[in-house]
Amino acid sequence: MHLLWIYLGLLAFFSAPAAATELVHHFENPSFGGNPLNGPTLLNQANAQNTLKDPALSRTPPSQQTPIDRFKSSLQSAILSQVSRSSTLNLFDSNGNIKLGSTLNFDLSGDGSNTFSVQVSSEPVNGNITINITDGITDTTLTVPYVPITTTP
Repeated sequence: MHLLWIYLGLLAFFSAPAAATELVHHFENPSFGGNPLNGPTLLNQANAQNTLKDPALSRTPPSQQTPIDRFKSSLQSAILSQVSRSSTLNLFDSNGNIKLGSTLNFDLSGDGSNTFSVQVSSEPVNGNITINITDGITDTTLTVPYVPITTTP
C-alpha cells in the first residue's frame, strides 16, 4: 500500500502540464534575410573550405610575356587577319555583294584535299541564298536573304 502512494505521487508529479513555445528560425545567411554582418564571416568560411583553383589564374598574364612572345603573337594575328581579308575578297564583289556561285577552299592539313570550304549557291530561291561551310568535321548551312546592293555613279 505504501508503494501505491509512491506510484501515485510520481504519477502526479510527472503529469503536470507541459509548457512549450513556438520554434523560431533565424537565418544566418544575409542572402536569405539574415544579419548582414554575418556576410564576411560566411564568405571567409566558404573560401577556407574551397579547394578548387581557377585555371585562369594559373595562366601567364600577357603583361608578363617576353617581348619576343608578344612579337610572335602580334605577327601571327596580323598574318591571319591578312589571309582572312584576302580570302574573303573572292566571295564579295566591289559593291560588297556576295558573289553567287563563289567558293573558298583551304587545305589546312596539307594532304591535298580541301579541309575547309565555303560555297555560295548560284541562284537565290525565294529571295534567299544558301552558304555551305565545311570544316572537315561539321557541315553548316546558312540561309540568308539576298538583296544586291547597287551603287549609282
